[in-house]
Amino acid sequence: MFDSFVAKEGKKAIISSLILVIFFYLIGCSFMTFVSFVALLFFIYIFRLKFVNLTNLNDNELYAPISGKVISIDRDGFNKVITIEVGFFDTHSLRSLENGKVEVSHKRGINLPLGSLKARLLNERTTIKFKNSTMQIYHNACNLLEIEKKDKLKKGEILGTFLKGEVTIKVAKNIELAVNIGDKVQSGETLLATLKKA
Repeated sequence: MFDSFVAKEGKKAIISSLILVIFFYLIGCSFMTFVSFVALLFFIYIFRLKFVNLTNLNDNELYAPISGKVISIDRDGFNKVITIEVGFFDTHSLRSLENGKVEVSHKRGINLPLGSLKARLLNERTTIKFKNSTMQIYHNACNLLEIEKKDKLKKGEILGTFLKGEVTIKVAKNIELAVNIGDKVQSGETLLATLKKA
């Protein structure tokens, strides 16, 4: 039941906060009870899960892998690149872009404020390669992203929790964009683009 509403990465923080709320309430420390309760609500909000019906996701459509704001749409050779900025108050479920096998690589680094070439080169990042697309995740906060290794993934399946930073989606074929710079997108729900048939 708990797993249906809260990401597994947040269980420890939520349970610890709940224990502190009970402890401080029992010893009569109202201020710390309040602080612990606020922390509990914060962690529940941060690690909340939103149900997405995966059977409604079409194979020829590309959906937002995470909630956030579209901050850039660029070209890289023949590829189109969409960048989504993720903040603390977005839904943090990172989802699979496609069905099938994936390749995951991770580069250790630091957590500089994003927006510069230096941060792009030095920050911690994770790269996930699908058949028709690639997702690069640039970290800007504590990294809780641990992608479970599987032989195959379903489109829209939750890969992990990503708290703050940028997610860049590169599509290696012609696509018809369905979003603009400045648009807010929702994980597994917002249509980013339609893949054109070759």
